[in-house]
Amino acid sequence: MLQTYLLIVFVAAVLQGLSGFGFGLVCMSVLPFFVPVRFAVVLISVLRAVPVATLLIQLRRHLEWRRIAPLLLGAVAGVPVGVWFLRTASPTAVRVALGVVLTSYALWALFRPTPAERPEPARGWGLLAGALGGVLGGGFNTGGPPVVLYAAVAGWQRDMLRASLSCYFSTVIVVQLSLFAGSGILTLDVLRVQLLAAPAVILGTWLGSKLASRVPQARFQRGLLVLILILGLTFLVRSLRGLIS
Repeated sequence: MLQTYLLIVFVAAVLQGLSGFGFGLVCMSVLPFFVPVRFAVVLISVLRAVPVATLLIQLRRHLEWRRIAPLLLGAVAGVPVGVWFLRTASPTAVRVALGVVLTSYALWALFRPTPAERPEPARGWGLLAGALGGVLGGGFNTGGPPVVLYAAVAGWQRDMLRASLSCYFSTVIVVQLSLFAGSGILTLDVLRVQLLAAPAVILGTWLGSKLASRVPQARFQRGLLVLILILGLTFLVRSLRGLIS
């Protein structure tokens, strides 16, 4: 199983390096076919901190704290809800919820219209987007869509967007891992697996970034989203069959 896990995170890291997104989504689309969803979430939570923290350090000068504060406050409120669901819901309910999240995200990303840029949305919308992303991030490592939509409507520039997302995801990860550690979900055995997988993530991210200039980004990202959609639908159908039977 360790070899399969290392292969999955390596491929996900390559795709992250190629496209700039998708490490958590790809891992959560594939890994639950081999291990329980709860275990997959904990495994990926630590590893995804590596590319997120690296990008945050590189882009920290582009942060505008006043503008991202509502998102961060929302994340702090939302993550415990996602972790609570992950811990208390039945395994079948967790699998169905993950399938719905993956399928919905892929459909949204594939067919979303380009939002018109408007003045900065009210702070309440930032709190709501941050909280929704926190719930999805805390429970499934898939918290990006609400925050990306909020930032797109606000018309944030590329570097500020990347820096803000990195800061947001870092906040989600810190709260999530703190709750995991406090509840006993984050064990030494899990951390040992993360240490073994870290070189694969670093190597995969580096390789993907080197190949990025040779790959048409728009076409590649669309193909990646189609793959996530197929995997999400497959996982959802399998989970619903288990629920019915």
